[in-house]
Amino acid sequence: MAINHYPPCPDPSLAMGIGGHTDPNLITFLQQDHYGLQILKDGQWMGIEPIPNAFVVNLGCQLQIISNGKLKSAEHRGVLNSTASRTSIVTFLGPDSTLPLVVGPAKELVTSTTPQVFKSYLYNEFLAEYLAFIRKPDPRNGTPLDPYRI
Repeated sequence: MAINHYPPCPDPSLAMGIGGHTDPNLITFLQQDHYGLQILKDGQWMGIEPIPNAFVVNLGCQLQIISNGKLKSAEHRGVLNSTASRTSIVTFLGPDSTLPLVVGPAKELVTSTTPQVFKSYLYNEFLAEYLAFIRKPDPRNGTPLDPYRI
């Protein structure tokens, strides 16, 4: 779980709340009290209006891999605004990175007409590579899933 607080920023164009990324886990539940979440759609950032007492559910990289690419992990970011502070509460559901857990596409989703799109891997190794990827100066060059594509 993470709790993020973003105070108002007089000029939001000069600062970023949290940069664009996909989540490495299985599913993320987000509760937000003010506008600030954006998703990348067709190369453009678009805002997600908060709904009171509701959760935003983000699919993570693990679900994209387990679903053999049928479900997508959406790239998203948190932006600041000039008038109101924003607090978000985030709960992550995913594998235990301390265990030697193998993750890969569900066998039922790999057939002769829908071949395997991702290779299997150890989750703790994926998480280490994911963290190295998002710390790059320009992570926009590829995605954290690229090394796992077949």
